Amino acid sequence: MNDLPQIENFDDALQRRFVIVQFKKKFRGDEIDLELKEGKLHNEMSGILQFALEGLKRLAEQKDFSCSQESKDMLDNYRLESNHAERFASLFLAKGEDGDAYLKVKDVYKKYIDYCSENGDKWFKQVDFRKIVQRSFGIPEGRKQKKINGNPEDIFEGLCYKTYSEDEESVRTSNMLDVLDQMTEDKKNNRGMYSSNKFKAIIKDKNDKDIEQIVNSL
Repeated sequence: MNDLPQIENFDDALQRRFVIVQFKKKFRGDEIDLELKEGKLHNEMSGILQFALEGLKRLAEQKDFSCSQESKDMLDNYRLESNHAERFASLFLAKGEDGDAYLKVKDVYKKYIDYCSENGDKWFKQVDFRKIVQRSFGIPEGRKQKKINGNPEDIFEGLCYKTYSEDEESVRTSNMLDVLDQMTEDKKNNRGMYSSNKFKAIIKDKNDKDIEQIVNSL
């Protein structure tokens, strides 16, 4: 298939079963070998079998598949693309350096709903959202409460809102331009796309949240 399937909740159970392998080479015209099975591959059958057996032995010893860093990065990106709650957590939340750091669940959930509304996504229920955030940051699942102004409040213990320096803002914008360039290349001759110069003009005075919304709408 040319596109990865869209999975609404790409949870741990699914992630453990996914290995993404990208095949970058495209064969066209005279490059296509219709006699490959009876020709070159047939002559290399013994070597292919040996290669497969070595891989099987490695799998049995490791009890897991060997994955390149590229494959791991693709899986991470796919996870964030498939799960808007994890994407939200990655963009806007962070581990607090202060041992007393915490965020009120209801406040974070409201920001998440606003984020989904702006991007046209259907948000998760609060209980599911809380579990996804806890899983994203390695926080034990379950309700954690703290008395705030005399009232018990559900909190994300140890989390704070993410902030970016000017250098980090520049890197994030550059990364988004790289995404745009790739999207433009992939969609060439399919439908109209923004040029990089026009995109830079659009995002010049935008914040991170607005920039991501623009990228998602392309």
